[in-house]
Amino acid sequence: MVYVAHVTAGIDLSKAQVEVSQDRVTITLPAAVMQEVVIDPDTIEFYDETASLFNWAKREDATKAMEYAEQDAMNKIEESELLAQAASQAEMVLRTLLAPITEDENAYTLEILTQ
Repeated sequence: MVYVAHVTAGIDLSKAQVEVSQDRVTITLPAAVMQEVVIDPDTIEFYDETASLFNWAKREDATKAMEYAEQDAMNKIEESELLAQAASQAEMVLRTLLAPITEDENAYTLEILTQ
C-alpha cells in the first residue's frame, strides 16, 4: 500500500520549565512528540489490488486501510529523525526569541535542556 501522510511534531511549551538565577536563564523543554498524523485517503493505492487484504469498495475495509496507514506512518516516524528535528527547531526558535537578552552588556547566559 502506498499513501501520502501529513505529519506534525513538536513540543508543548506549556510544559516547559523556566528558571532564572542571577545571570542565567535555564529552560527545560519536554520531549518532542507526534502531534498529528493525517493520511490523505485519495492517495491510498495498493500494489496489487487482487492480492490486497482490503476491498477498497467496502466502507469497513476502507476504514481498516486508513487505520493501517496511520499506524504504519507512526511507526515510520518513530524510526525517522522527525522528533529530533522538531526538538532542534524548538531550541532554535527559543534562542532566536531570547537573543535580545543574551547579547547586550547585561546579558543572560541561556541554557536549554531537553527532557
